[in-house]
Amino acid sequence: MLLKEVIAKIDLCCPFALQEEWDNSGLQIGDPAANIDRVLLAFDFTEAVLAEAVAKKAELIITHHPFFFQGVKRIDLSTSKGKMIAGLLQQNIAVVACHTSLDKMAYGVSAALGNRLNLQDCAVFLPEDSGLGFGMMGYLRQETSFGDFIEMVKKNLNLDALRFVGDPTAPVKKAVVMGGAGAEFMAEAKHQGADVYVSADFKYHDAQAAQEMGLSIIDAGHFGTEVVVLKPFMQKLAAAMPALAFMSSTQSGDFWSYR
Repeated sequence: MLLKEVIAKIDLCCPFALQEEWDNSGLQIGDPAANIDRVLLAFDFTEAVLAEAVAKKAELIITHHPFFFQGVKRIDLSTSKGKMIAGLLQQNIAVVACHTSLDKMAYGVSAALGNRLNLQDCAVFLPEDSGLGFGMMGYLRQETSFGDFIEMVKKNLNLDALRFVGDPTAPVKKAVVMGGAGAEFMAEAKHQGADVYVSADFKYHDAQAAQEMGLSIIDAGHFGTEVVVLKPFMQKLAAAMPALAFMSSTQSGDFWSYR
């Protein structure tokens, strides 16, 4: 398939028009007329992912986070970004990003997170006119303690550690999950009756505000709360483009280390 045809199929699975105004999803770099046979899915585009794509002979890398978020004023080949741009051009590898549009899909980031945490009777937390939107709200199969819920989150997301605010003995039944940075919607989660809010990138004073409003929160990390979408997204793309070989990156990882 030509790259422009692949992009059109991606657009059907995850419409770029749904992205936020500040986002930069879509083609990051590449020739729309290039032929694509092998596709590598990764969370972020990094030097390690580029090397993996070269080794696996992928002509296209699809990422969640855009490689270009802001304007590029210069391409300095002594920098990491410059080397990656040069590598893509030299190896004829294209990059396409699906960011906030993938966040909102019915199989997207927060839906995948809710599924991983076994939430039932789920609904979109912040629905837009399309019926899609950010976050997912649902219920645990049975009420449990916040402490036990924390351990389940760690286990189901394969996390070594996480941060939380709340009484481990408090009962938990209704949960709101928001993959990625979701601190700004904490008060809305409380307003909609959540016992616990699972998201990422909370700051110190967000933790203070959560404690003051009586909301239990879990910061499970930006990577930990979003990487769960890669498998269902790849399944969706593979079903739409059976002629292509789709591969999941083994080099996608959290930039944070924990000990």
